[in-house]
Amino acid sequence: MTIDPSIKICIRPDADSACLEAAERFICDATASVAKYGAFSAAFSGGNTPKRMLEYLADPEYSMLVPWRYIVLLQTDERFLPYDHPESNSRMLHEALWKKVPILDENIHTFPVDLPLDESAKVYN
Repeated sequence: MTIDPSIKICIRPDADSACLEAAERFICDATASVAKYGAFSAAFSGGNTPKRMLEYLADPEYSMLVPWRYIVLLQTDERFLPYDHPESNSRMLHEALWKKVPILDENIHTFPVDLPLDESAKVYN
């Protein structure tokens, strides 16, 4: 197996510092993309793994550095639970980040869990 030498692997001492690094990279990539292309899209999974990174991005100290108006966020997975269920990925994404930052509602794309699965996939697609 050959590893692309342009890929930078960062090792952090703990999960929290890895989440902070991920948030800082998000900010840098989003800012650079908006400056170059006028927009930035990011896809987030649910669950506990990305939650701390999202909380960093929602912190006012970091959030003010993000050009939210030009960012599109997509949900990549859903447990297909009602939105108010404690394990709903949509709920976690909304509570950890989306309701705390000035992103446009039309730039947030989640799975409509109120539809049957096959219809939801068509709508989301």
